[in-house]
Amino acid sequence: MKTQRKGRWNKVGRRQSSSKLQELFKLVKPISDYLYGYELIAPIVIVNALTINLKLRPDEATNSTLLICPKGHGKTTLLYHILQKSNPQWFPRLPDKLFESEILKEPDEIFRRKVWVQDDLVTTFRGTSTKQRQQLMGFHNAFLTKGEYGRKGRTVRGRIVCIYGIASEAYKKRYAKEMFYSTFMDRFMPIMYRFDEAIERELLKAKRKNKGKTPPHVELPFKEQPIDVRIPKRFEVEIDEMAIELSTDGIMTAPRAQTYIQNFLRSCAAINERDEVCEDDMKLLRFLWPLHFGVDLGDVDMRVRRMIFRASMRGQTLTGRKIKDRMIAKDVSESAVKKVLSKLRKTGAVSYRKVSGSGLRSYDYEYWI
Repeated sequence: MKTQRKGRWNKVGRRQSSSKLQELFKLVKPISDYLYGYELIAPIVIVNALTINLKLRPDEATNSTLLICPKGHGKTTLLYHILQKSNPQWFPRLPDKLFESEILKEPDEIFRRKVWVQDDLVTTFRGTSTKQRQQLMGFHNAFLTKGEYGRKGRTVRGRIVCIYGIASEAYKKRYAKEMFYSTFMDRFMPIMYRFDEAIERELLKAKRKNKGKTPPHVELPFKEQPIDVRIPKRFEVEIDEMAIELSTDGIMTAPRAQTYIQNFLRSCAAINERDEVCEDDMKLLRFLWPLHFGVDLGDVDMRVRRMIFRASMRGQTLTGRKIKDRMIAKDVSESAVKKVLSKLRKTGAVSYRKVSGSGLRSYDYEYWI
């Protein structure tokens, strides 16, 4: 583990982190303040949406994402009421029925560096014939891969990011899975999550608190021209290992997973106004990595991660002792918390340093990303 950078103390005596992710945190914070439980979901959506900023080779694709969570848990609020309304120039309104024939009637502008959102993929595809589904998936397969699609004298060219949602209740059902071809699904990184009962209660409280309030305005830093971001060679082996892990678990084929990871890192660096990927970008990817395999946001591991992320958004660090105290107050065992913190250190998913203070019998760690 590399030596951690020194932090500084703020006015109230809490250590401030020296993270290079502050610009991303500024975008995520208003979303997580409004939409409870989305601390770890919003950054993935934002980073992947902004892969449209990257200068890509013809064989590289942007990061399209499939959000898989229970009905009524915020997909529509995030995608439409926050992101699309805040960025209408970049999030075009799509046809009410996403048939291939309807897509091809749209003006060329809709295909040129845009982010497409749909909050329910099953609803989008339901009611279509087998041929219509094949045509629609054929469009996505071709356009997301090559940036070009043509049929019956109409050819469209450009580059898009697709951020689509699907209710986990439907995703688990056989008929819904059979509705989509594997080649189509391989072009979407699934982000799978569910809330436990405690988060459900907090979600309801947040909805009551926000009743009558307008969702936050979150203007994403889209670029007029694509930009180039470098990845240092020292990260190549780890990127390949992560791609193989996604392939082994049947999430995405290794070559597409490799492109996904590279673009995630490059986009994260670009959001934070850097032209080269750094260790902080890798830490964020490791920190959010479990969501690519499906998580319960209420388990101990994810609760600790959410706690550290919330502190990091405020530019603060959080001591392991404070994390343990808060979790023990919620009937979580100390051994479970220690196990999670040890795992985060060993996997390099957090920045940390040893600290000591009055009354402590031994050194403790403080954490941030």
